[in-house]
Amino acid sequence: MAANSPAGVSLTELAGGIIEDSRRLIRQELELARLEMLAEWEKAKTAGLHLGSGAVLTLIASTASALALVCVLHEAVGLPWWGSFAIIAGLAAAAATALLMIGRRKAAEVNLVPQQALNELGRTVETTQGKVAEAVQVAEAKVSDAVRHTTATFHEVTHGSTAR
Repeated sequence: MAANSPAGVSLTELAGGIIEDSRRLIRQELELARLEMLAEWEKAKTAGLHLGSGAVLTLIASTASALALVCVLHEAVGLPWWGSFAIIAGLAAAAATALLMIGRRKAAEVNLVPQQALNELGRTVETTQGKVAEAVQVAEAKVSDAVRHTTATFHEVTHGSTAR
């Protein structure tokens, strides 16, 4: 027969309730972590798109456009070939740097650790610890009461039998 707590709930029911509540909360927190990870994945995809776009544009700018502009500078301004190449390479590098900085800033916004889920999980652990501590106190009180009752019964039996 299960011992009842002061609230009339058996220790087995109390422990079962704690375990079921903990399971439910952990499932909910894992779902929250999954949703947070999906949101962070979207940020990572956006950052990767910007970084990739910057890299592709850098390649295009440093090859096809650079050759055409070098020719224009050389012919129109009369710069030497090396000067024309240097100016065009500098402009391409500046554009590439700007795109890479934007991508880097976007990548810095990505947080792969689901902070909200971790915080909730911590609170669940604390709550569960409190409930378990409460259940242990109730169990200790029941054991203490049982020991007192057994001791009293033992004294009655032993003193009652010696009085006969």
